[in-house]
Amino acid sequence: MKKTALSCAMAVAVGGAHAQNAPALEEVLITGSRIQSDIVDPAGQKTVLDAQDLQLQQAGANNLAAVLAHSVPGMAPSSQTLTNYSQTLRGRKALVLVDGVPMNTNRNASRDLFNVAPEQIARVEVLRGGNAIYGSGATGGVIAITTRRGQEAFEASTEAGLSSSTEHFGGSALGYKLTQFLSGEEHGMDYAFTASHESVGAYFDADGKRIAPEPSQGDMFDAEINSYSVKLGYDFGQQRIQFGASELDAEQDTDFGSDTSVTAFPPGTVRARAVEGLELEKQNQVENRLLNLNYSHEDVLGSEVHAQLYRRDYATRFYPFDARHIDSWGNQIAQSHLESDVSGARLTVNTPLGFSEEGETEVVWGADLTRETTEMPVTLYEGEAFDASNGLEFVELGDATFMPPIDHDSDALFAQLRHRFNTVIAGEAGVRYEDVTASFSDFVPLSQINSTTPESVSGGSASYGDWFFNAGLVATLTDEHEVYVSYNQGFELPDIGLRVRYAAPSFDLGTSNLQPVTTDNYELGWRGQWERLTASAALFRSTSELGRVTTENFGLTLSRNEEEITGLEATLDYTVSDAWRLGGTFTKMEGEERAGDAENFQPLNGFRIPPLKLTAYAVYQPDDSQLYRVQVLHSGSEDYRLDGDASFGRRKVDAYTAVDLTAQWVLAQGKIKLGIENLFNEDYYPLYGQLMRSSSNTSHIPARGRHLSLAYTYTW
Repeated sequence: MKKTALSCAMAVAVGGAHAQNAPALEEVLITGSRIQSDIVDPAGQKTVLDAQDLQLQQAGANNLAAVLAHSVPGMAPSSQTLTNYSQTLRGRKALVLVDGVPMNTNRNASRDLFNVAPEQIARVEVLRGGNAIYGSGATGGVIAITTRRGQEAFEASTEAGLSSSTEHFGGSALGYKLTQFLSGEEHGMDYAFTASHESVGAYFDADGKRIAPEPSQGDMFDAEINSYSVKLGYDFGQQRIQFGASELDAEQDTDFGSDTSVTAFPPGTVRARAVEGLELEKQNQVENRLLNLNYSHEDVLGSEVHAQLYRRDYATRFYPFDARHIDSWGNQIAQSHLESDVSGARLTVNTPLGFSEEGETEVVWGADLTRETTEMPVTLYEGEAFDASNGLEFVELGDATFMPPIDHDSDALFAQLRHRFNTVIAGEAGVRYEDVTASFSDFVPLSQINSTTPESVSGGSASYGDWFFNAGLVATLTDEHEVYVSYNQGFELPDIGLRVRYAAPSFDLGTSNLQPVTTDNYELGWRGQWERLTASAALFRSTSELGRVTTENFGLTLSRNEEEITGLEATLDYTVSDAWRLGGTFTKMEGEERAGDAENFQPLNGFRIPPLKLTAYAVYQPDDSQLYRVQVLHSGSEDYRLDGDASFGRRKVDAYTAVDLTAQWVLAQGKIKLGIENLFNEDYYPLYGQLMRSSSNTSHIPARGRHLSLAYTYTW
């Protein structure tokens, strides 16, 4: 069995950075054991970025979220902050996996793309479109991140880099990064070790003004980021066992806060302002620790078996929020902190069922087990000191419970049947059953903290169980053309923690409106490949009877509206000559929602449905020693207001265009990478900054001005 040349070429070419000289891709991927197949090409679209793509693009991008925004059609522009709150995939949530371990927690912190250090990444594969094959959270697609593993030949490299705003060069804007990588094989055991330390400088806009902190979802300037990872693997016969461990610890330590006086002006009329004098001991923080054990056997009674055990400890802290006007926050200045422990197991078995001249058949089946405990304590702060200092001095009063520990136990079984009917037509169909139980104990909610006789919320439990289905047909019309049609159900567990943290004493989990979100996804697509050109197009539609449990203006929204999203994506990559390559992507989406008692639909807000997005790149590589890449992202204008009235996520946004430049020079020993973000120093507001997450000017954050990065890698 052999995968078609068309689908393999498409997987490489979409990255666009160096597709012409790209090495052969491994067939065993993170998603490979469940979605990759030699019988059926994907009945959907995917984008693949390998290590060279990522290293080059990250030299001129703020983070992984920015790289994906430039490379992946259907993915909204990045917020240019710590959060991926507004960075939807096809208008919905994406499931982020690192070596198969889910980064999403049930109480969504919207920092899923910040949980792995970029230098550890070997490959990113984005499967666009909702599916349930990996469980909850993939209503918009899957972002599968593979970290580096050991190779047979010894490799060691040391990288040192500096970065700074060009409009405020050096000083507080200066950042640096040191990375060490080792890889090789000893006595049959392969190993890979990565360690890095990064000191992030201040951010400045196109006018050379310091960018203010984003008080709603957070950022990570003036921060120290340390990361470590080790991966050990051993092959014996047809078997392989692999152990991985990693840690990321990022903590902000800045003297600058957000000037609260800007809230006196109409939203969107003045930009957020940074002001010196912040006195806050506990600042934005992310801690992510992973343990991962994998076992595979190529032939167990004719089947290929993959088994995985993992554990994840995760914690993240947000900026304090002045909620003295919100009863459900206890009328307090409160700083939330999420803590989550997750353990799980996955089993995937690929069983061939038959092969003949007429066709081939296989079934992929298995099980998933997940145990998650997540809680959100808060630190409370004194109001008098806060007011007297214009929101800069935070005097701790103690800790309280915002969300109690909530246990989620999830068990699932799945099976996926694949069959090739002939040389033209192949298809697949699958089913998954998921059973989830959520529970918590009695607790005193934050809304009762000022009561002389506080009342508790009674603990409770709720169970959910349902079936999810998918089916797809792929037709290889010629060596150049392939078309497909598919139907996939995706699902997302309800954010019970978001509901519970706003609970009144009378709350009853069993009677709450917390059913899971089930999406029906329909897609019609085409892929094409010629000698110098690869292209793709997809028309998609997703519907759900219930929307997500969300917050607006730091209050709970339980409307659970019916939703419909439609969109069109396209990609093109063209090899002009041995030295020149060009390409780009196109994305246009529309989304609507309707409350249960409403007669008509209304548009979804801008945090869900981004405006028209166009990206383009040009790569010039005259020889193996040098490479230059220019990339462009254009986000269109859109008016999300209803009847001209602005509200949460519903504002008129202006179009903007960002241009980045990256370059790489290979030397006799090592290489130099140069990155220039916002090459022309355009003064603009990203989509997130225009929509203003806090619904005030404190979130009216401009984009970074021209930012320079320079790194040297020495290979031992």
